[in-house]
Amino acid sequence: MKTKTRKTRETRAVYRVRTTRTHAPRVTRPRVVKPAIPTINWEARQRATWQELAQWHRWLNDHEPEFEEKYPGKYLAIWESEIVAIGKTWGEAFDNAAIARPNVGPLIAYIPTEAEAIFAL
Repeated sequence: MKTKTRKTRETRAVYRVRTTRTHAPRVTRPRVVKPAIPTINWEARQRATWQELAQWHRWLNDHEPEFEEKYPGKYLAIWESEIVAIGKTWGEAFDNAAIARPNVGPLIAYIPTEAEAIFAL
């Protein structure tokens, strides 16, 4: 006749000891240090006037074919009619612009992909 043995619950610690692999030590990876984004109050930043923004929009429209070829689906940060930073998202472009030029508030413009440009018409 079989003897009835009672099953006992294994504690979490015992299970971990039993199942951990001891042949490969864990290798720690070096930490990646990202550059700190300087924070400047909005009042202290240089702001573009409406005339400057209109001029930058005209510059953007004049160079639109070139930008559609080089930067499809990207956000461009523009200050004084030049590209200050590029990003995949609005926030990424703004953060990259804050690193490049911390004391300005740039114009952020999206360059649509070819497929998106078709739907815009």
